[in-house]
Amino acid sequence: MGIHHWWYDVNERKLIVNPVEAELVKLIFKTFVKTRSIIQTCEIINQKGYLTKAVWTS
Repeated sequence: MGIHHWWYDVNERKLIVNPVEAELVKLIFKTFVKTRSIIQTCEIINQKGYLTKAVWTS
């Protein structure tokens, strides 16, 4: 199965940007910059209903 990378998919052994996940990563970074807290960032992202990619693919 390997490691799951945020905002990338693997296609023919190459990493391809996944635009939907890239938007989520941007949201995570913007939230962290605003809150300066990993815990608050996780809480906000979780409240929005996002799951880890491992949960998506398992």
